[in-house]
Amino acid sequence: MVYKARRAYRSKEVVSKYEEERFKGLKGYLVNKRELKLIDKALKHADITPPATILDIPCGTGRLSIHLAGMGFKLTGVDISTEMLSFAKEKIRRFNLGNKIKVEVGDAESLHYLADSFDICVSLRFFGHTPEENRKKILKELSRVTKKHFILAYYLKNSLQYYLRRKKREKKSIEWHPFTLIQIEDELDKAGLRKLKSFFLAPGISETVVVLCEKRK
Repeated sequence: MVYKARRAYRSKEVVSKYEEERFKGLKGYLVNKRELKLIDKALKHADITPPATILDIPCGTGRLSIHLAGMGFKLTGVDISTEMLSFAKEKIRRFNLGNKIKVEVGDAESLHYLADSFDICVSLRFFGHTPEENRKKILKELSRVTKKHFILAYYLKNSLQYYLRRKKREKKSIEWHPFTLIQIEDELDKAGLRKLKSFFLAPGISETVVVLCEKRK
């Protein structure tokens, strides 16, 4: 199924405004800092340390990959958008991290990597856009190429931010897929994954919840 975000983020116009609209200004700075901190906490909880190999998908403009590479991890960033990757490559060059980050065009529903290619997979700002049918395929592929651990961002419908943004999304016909915590665990369970811990961006306020999970034995 081809959903709206799959097409939208290939647009040069959309990509050129991506970081400015999300991460500029005080609010954007704080959200970015908080999100990255949640990832750090999840990695620490799972006892994952450098130089572990991490799949960052979708990597977008390289925000997370650059953060993790700076900590000593070995990154492979994958995105379906060549426009996103152009921005990411330029940022990686500026940070002189080309030896720690490899970025490639790829589809999360059909990856070319061998089984267990990565120690861990991290996926942010993705599942809110993807319909259930697509998420099933994505989780199956991520499970195939990842050895054990996953850090996945979901978006909660029982949050103030969801209700504040709902009308705006409806007005702009933005496709969005929110969850309850029970629905998240159910989806992970059906994908053969077990939740280890949830990390909340701002409990009760923000939609974002970062979930650390692992393959069930």
